[in-house]
Order: sequence, then structure tokens, then C-alpha cells
Amino acid sequence: MPDDMSGARLRARDILYPCAKGSVQETYDLLTATAAARPGLERLRRRYWRRFFAPKEYWRYPTADPWVRQVLAAYYRYLRYVLTGSAQALAEDLLYRDLLAAVTVSGASHPTLDDLEDVLTEEFSARGYSFVGGLTPPYRGPYIWRETLETSYDVDIPEGRERVKAHICSGFLLCGWLDFATFGHIGTGGWARPEGIYLVRHRYRSFTSTQFTVGFLRHEAQHVWDLRHFPELPAEDLEYRAKLVELIYAPSRRQIDLWRRGALANPENAHAYSGYRVLQDLDAVATEHRWRPAHLSQTARTLLERDTARLLARNE
Repeated sequence: MPDDMSGARLRARDILYPCAKGSVQETYDLLTATAAARPGLERLRRRYWRRFFAPKEYWRYPTADPWVRQVLAAYYRYLRYVLTGSAQALAEDLLYRDLLAAVTVSGASHPTLDDLEDVLTEEFSARGYSFVGGLTPPYRGPYIWRETLETSYDVDIPEGRERVKAHICSGFLLCGWLDFATFGHIGTGGWARPEGIYLVRHRYRSFTSTQFTVGFLRHEAQHVWDLRHFPELPAEDLEYRAKLVELIYAPSRRQIDLWRRGALANPENAHAYSGYRVLQDLDAVATEHRWRPAHLSQTARTLLERDTARLLARNE
């Protein structure tokens, strides 16, 4: 999944991007240290305090449906805990109990969280919504939306032309854990599944921008190719390879700097760890011109080819 930074000013971006590491604490500390000089940041600091640190939970719901509110509150509570450093296992236990109070699982005496989310998929569909659960490493935090428009694209990636079916999604009630952690300023631009790629429509102002044609289409088309050829490829490898594709077609020092702010040497956080891996590999190329666009593009292509050879050799 590509990360999107639209709608955030440079200073706010610097403050919010640490949330990509999986915690809001650093962002809240930065807001506390700088908010006095900027009224806008003080308002944002208060929003963080209410959502994540206030003694009493405070939620604003995008719907009046009582059942949907009950499910959203379960995920909001889970995300409040994991994003402020609570043990993930304990947070998942709480989420499990909250969801079990909202749904009934037939035929399973001891349903898992995945079983509960399978039922949620059906229940939301009956109400006119789409629901995608599971992990966006390292956390749960579903995608729940109302409208889907289907189309297709022919996308050129290093391995050739990939035809992908695209689902353009809008009307989100919840858009993953990073969107929740940043009040919508940062979040996934889309994701890939066996049936095609999914686009979060509100993340893109233009379908001709580099952000869309490279940051989304080529990024996700690489996922589709990789999943077809290496079905068991872990998320951190998928994201590492897709980030290299972004650099091949849109080499940018600015993008490198954004990944550096969110980099984390923790494989459980696929996006942050893939950025860390890319940076480690690029930093190992100790040449005078390594940040020039043409050189950066070629280096990324070489790294991708090397990684593809590694995966093919492993499958022999």
C-alpha cells in the first residue's frame, strides 16, 4: 500500500509522519512542544488528547446506525490502545470481546477474530457497505466504505505490462489504522488483493498525477505481479519491492526523506520496515551522484532485479 501525504502542510507532515511507525506518542510530544507557536497545531494537539489520552473515551461517529457505531467503537478502542503503546495481545482480547457482543458466529464454538471479521463482512454488506478486515501490519484496523466503481488499467512495470482490475472506493467510515492515527492526514492510498487493486478515492486529486500513476498504480501493479509469481511473499517484501518501483519511475529525494522519517527496523511494521530496507540499500551505494534522479532510478532498478533473482532462485 502506498502512503499518501496529500492535505498536510510541510510542518504538519513532519509532525504527523512518525505515526507511520505505529505510535502516536512521538507526534503528540512534538505537538505539545510546538503547538504554542501555532494555533492550528494547538487545535490538533487537543484532538489527539481527546482521542488517545483523555481519561474518558470520546468518539465522533460518521453514521447514525447504532450497530455500525457499536462496531466502530470496538475498533476505535482497540486502536486507541495499540497506538499509545498498550500490549497488542491485550488490545486484541478487548477487541474480540467487543466484536463478540456485536455479531453472532454460527457453527463455531470458539470463533477467532478472523471468524468475527468474516461475519462483519456479511453484516456490512447487508447494510450496503464493503468491509475488509485482517492486518495492515502491524495492526488491525479495517476498511469500511459505501461506494465502489470498477474499471481496469494497463500498467507498465519493470517486468512488463500488467493489466489490473481496479476498484475505486469512496464513502469511508474507517480507512485503516494510519488514517485513524493521523485524523485522515496520512493513510493508505490503496491495496492489492487477488481479484484486483483497491483505490481510496479521496487520497488522489488527479488520476494523471505522479502520485496516482506511480505511487498507486505502479506500486499496486507490482504487488499484483509479485503475488502471482510469489504467492507466499511476506508483506515487508511486497512493500520493499513496490517502493523500489516508485523510485524507478519517479526518483525523488523528497520521497526518500519521507520514508526516512517513518523508517523502523521492525519487520512487523511492513511499511516502516520496507522504507528502512530501501534506505539501508541506498545508503550502501556510496557514490557521489547517488541522489541524482537518473542514478537513483537505475540503482532502484538494480536492487529490484537483484531481489527478483533471489526470489526466483529460492523457488527453484
